[in-house]
Amino acid sequence: MTLKCALGMAACLNFQGNAIPAETAVGILDSCDVIKNLSANEFRSENTIGKGNAWAALMYEDGLKFEYPPNPSPSQMKATVIEACKKFKSDFDTDSKWENLEKWPW
Repeated sequence: MTLKCALGMAACLNFQGNAIPAETAVGILDSCDVIKNLSANEFRSENTIGKGNAWAALMYEDGLKFEYPPNPSPSQMKATVIEACKKFKSDFDTDSKWENLEKWPW
């Protein structure tokens, strides 16, 4: 949870127990669109960082939580992130998942 969310100074999405400021939430949705357009080959093994891995890592740090299956293939990695994106989008579109929605930044 960010300080803005804790103090009620921003519209924040409650996703899987994390409060995510609106600006960050919109950024995650934008990143989900990027991930959808990447090929599974852009998710490499754990020893090689691909473009997909880099996007997924940034999204995870921003609050999109997911867990890869053991020893995932690149296509399993992409599918895991896309499934998390679907859940995120569903919560994003649900007003009851937001706090301080009246403080929407745009």
